[in-house]
Amino acid sequence: MRALALALVLFALPFQDADEQYTYVARLAGKGLHEQVVREAESFLRTFPAHAKAPLARYRLACALFELGRLADARAPFA
Repeated sequence: MRALALALVLFALPFQDADEQYTYVARLAGKGLHEQVVREAESFLRTFPAHAKAPLARYRLACALFELGRLADARAPFA
């Protein structure tokens, strides 16, 4: 019984952190920290590709890539 409870808690944890991780990406973007936005947004999208905030994370990623002059890389997330 304990093992089942522990497994449920461990599986639920990433979903609780998704909103916090996206908020972190948004704050970095607001500060103009484009390199960090790219790193964190890519991490968010790898971990939570179907999350409700994934389209917003892709947009922030695309904007950061654009600001860094990585126009070819920005195309896919903008699409």
